[in-house]
Amino acid sequence: MVRDIAHPDSDRQRSDVEEVLLALGAIEEGGTPMIEALNKDDALAPEQLALLQARSATGRERATQFPSRH
Repeated sequence: MVRDIAHPDSDRQRSDVEEVLLALGAIEEGGTPMIEALNKDDALAPEQLALLQARSATGRERATQFPSRH
C-alpha cells in the first residue's frame, strides 16, 4: 500500500484502503502482512519528518498487520 503521509487525514485514508482491500478479498481479517510505502514525506514539516523517522527506526510500526487499529 502506498500512502500520502503528508495528507492531513492520512490515517483515515489508510483505514479506508484496508476496508476496500478486505471487501475485495485481497486481504484477510486478522493478520494479512502488508508493506506500506509512505509517499510525499518531503512535504512534511521538519518536526513531523523527524518523528516519522524516529518511529521507523525503532521498529514500532514494522510489525503491523491488518487490520491496523490505533
